[in-house]
Amino acid sequence: MLARVPDLPANDVMAVEQEIRRDWGGDRPYIAKSGEAGRIERTRREEAIRAEHRRGERPGFLSRKWGLSIRHVQRIVKEG
Repeated sequence: MLARVPDLPANDVMAVEQEIRRDWGGDRPYIAKSGEAGRIERTRREEAIRAEHRRGERPGFLSRKWGLSIRHVQRIVKEG
């Protein structure tokens, strides 16, 4: 991590890293994409999910494949 922020003192970088690990260690924080690119990507993903569902894939499988909750997959399928 020190190589990514060469202008900061090493002690500050290490303190920030320790705080991040303490607060987020083991978690997978989600940072949404914004703007047009994020919307286009979501639309493509949702269309792919709907197509796979029409071919017979179950929501549980699709949820694992796409990293979404089953409820979210069901909502996407229902909207389509």
